[in-house]
Amino acid sequence: MHKLVFINIAIIILCSCTASASMENKYSGIFCDENGVFLENINDTSAVFISTSHKRYLVKMNAVEYIGGENQLIDDIRYSGINDKYEMNIRQFFVIFFDNNMNIIEVRMSNYFDNFISSSLLSSYKKDYINLIKQSQGKWQKRIADEKFYLYVFYVRT
Repeated sequence: MHKLVFINIAIIILCSCTASASMENKYSGIFCDENGVFLENINDTSAVFISTSHKRYLVKMNAVEYIGGENQLIDDIRYSGINDKYEMNIRQFFVIFFDNNMNIIEVRMSNYFDNFISSSLLSSYKKDYINLIKQSQGKWQKRIADEKFYLYVFYVRT
């Protein structure tokens, strides 16, 4: 619940800094990447995930968890050595999209803070973080059974 409160506060703060006419545009600054907006209509229980092929999926929020909890996930990322390679000191938002068998279909990384990252590092930075998260395959479990797709949203200080 603490993570969800922080994400909601971050969305409100970051959205208030974005001049836009619609709610969809407000979220696009936070949950978009080079393929466009990937998360919209967010609430405490669900969201619409937009894949890189632009298909839309209504998914349950908080229906999946990392084995060992979110703190373990963040520790696994931090102690992988990747933070030594890219110490940016920013909070980076990630979205992991799973199928019913807990296979990772897509990992998306927000581009909201891209302007704080050297352009010469940006491509490898994103690629390395996304590949690291994809390696967490098999370390996830369902909290709610019988969903067709699952979504996990989190941030980590990079």
